[in-house]
Amino acid sequence: TITLSAFGLDGNCSSQASFEIVSTWVGLEEIDSQNLQVYPNPTSGTLMLSSDRIVLTWEVIDTQGRIVASEDFTNRRLVEINTFDLKPGLYTLNVSTETGKQAIRFIRN
Repeated sequence: TITLSAFGLDGNCSSQASFEIVSTWVGLEEIDSQNLQVYPNPTSGTLMLSSDRIVLTWEVIDTQGRIVASEDFTNRRLVEINTFDLKPGLYTLNVSTETGKQAIRFIRN
C-alpha cells in the first residue's frame, strides 16, 4: 500500500490518499539461469522469442487479462509470434519451458 499526503505551507496535512498495488506476476515460477529474449520490442508485426531452453507453450495476455494469442507444444528454441491482429498497446507474454515459466512484457505499436 502506498500513501500519498499533501501538506500546506503551514505544515498541516491537507489531503491524503492510499493506493494498493497488485502484482500481475502472481503464480509464475522464475526460470533459473535461462536466457529468454523477445525482440523487437516494441513490435509492429512479428515478435521473435528466443530461448536457451525448449519453449513448450506461450500465450499473449492483454491488459484486461484475456488470452489473445497462444500456441501449445512448440518444442522450439526460436518462436515467431504474429502480432498483426493485436491492437496497439501493452501485452504480457507468458512463456513455459522445460524448466519453468516466465512473463515478459512487450509493446505492440
